[in-house]
Amino acid sequence: MNSNISIFSWLIIIIIGFASCEKPQEAAIVKFKPEAIQYDYSDSTLYNRIDNYFENRYRANGFNGVVLFAKSGKVVYNKSFGFSDFSTKDSLQLDDAFQLASVSKTITAVAILQMVEDSLIRLDQTVQDFIPNFPYENVTIRLLLSHRSGLPNYMYFVDHIWENKDSSINNDEMLTIMQQDTPKPYYLPDLRYHYCNTNFAVLASVIEKITHDTYENYLIKNIFKPLNMENAFVYNRNTQPNLPKGVIGYNGIYRAKENIYLNGIVGDKGIYASALDLYKFDKALYKADFIDQNLLNEAFTPHNSDLTRRNRDNYGLGWRIQLPSEFGEVVYHSGWWKGFKTYFIRMIDKDQTIIVLTNVTRGGYLDRKVMEGLF
Repeated sequence: MNSNISIFSWLIIIIIGFASCEKPQEAAIVKFKPEAIQYDYSDSTLYNRIDNYFENRYRANGFNGVVLFAKSGKVVYNKSFGFSDFSTKDSLQLDDAFQLASVSKTITAVAILQMVEDSLIRLDQTVQDFIPNFPYENVTIRLLLSHRSGLPNYMYFVDHIWENKDSSINNDEMLTIMQQDTPKPYYLPDLRYHYCNTNFAVLASVIEKITHDTYENYLIKNIFKPLNMENAFVYNRNTQPNLPKGVIGYNGIYRAKENIYLNGIVGDKGIYASALDLYKFDKALYKADFIDQNLLNEAFTPHNSDLTRRNRDNYGLGWRIQLPSEFGEVVYHSGWWKGFKTYFIRMIDKDQTIIVLTNVTRGGYLDRKVMEGLF
């Protein structure tokens, strides 16, 4: 009798033990059927105006990249210029994946908003709610997304501490340095706007802490695969020592940029995608079954009154906001990292999109408002 009670008691303990094990929180996998990309090159005046601008940049300024313009849900211009590899003279293809640099922040921001929609996180929760040893208090998810955290820039403080530059640093190691050395912040939280890559690297780490999975896997499951972004991936030097084949970033004298140790930190950069991939992402942002439109509207709302007072474009949650704009509501982001210069411009009121991905520093600097005016 006692033996049976003992066995029964142990079974209960085991069952309770399994039930109490910490389980990763998972976002609801996005069930979204992307529409096929449609093309309409019938407006020859528009096509030629865009083409002349980039042909001139290509011939006179060394522009090298892929360009996509879309209007009313259809691609009206898509063309490549120059080479993906100057040593082999391989021509750029329309589906070549480029390092998006800071345009990656728009995708990280949408990933966070998806998790808000799934009640895994709230915008006004602090980083310490998810990373208890995080040494900076009162830094909320919203402040990270809007660049109001005041955090120091990891690209500077890790450089003095990470001695072996041949070895990649990852997000967890960046956090460890922050915990052990507590670099001085630029400002107190929510004091003012200060653009800082650390914000979005920390957001990538928050995604990993919540899901107990990698940032890359979250994006694959919830953004890349649902949207059929066939060429999109996260490049992490820790798991992929060599740069991906294909598009190489070059400086102004066509020397390939070094694959440095900072390429092991992701979230603020690190996403590779083609112009067509980014356009699929753009189209999905108009759909409520991909992302809650009220949350997205909040992301497109200015969060930095100090920027407005200085008559500069504002910043929302992962997106720059053009103020004022003769083109209606315009949100955008640009990026620049190791030879890559990228532009992602969404003229929302008119359903117009401009995507320019370049891989040569020289020729990669373009006037955003001039490009908007090409429509």
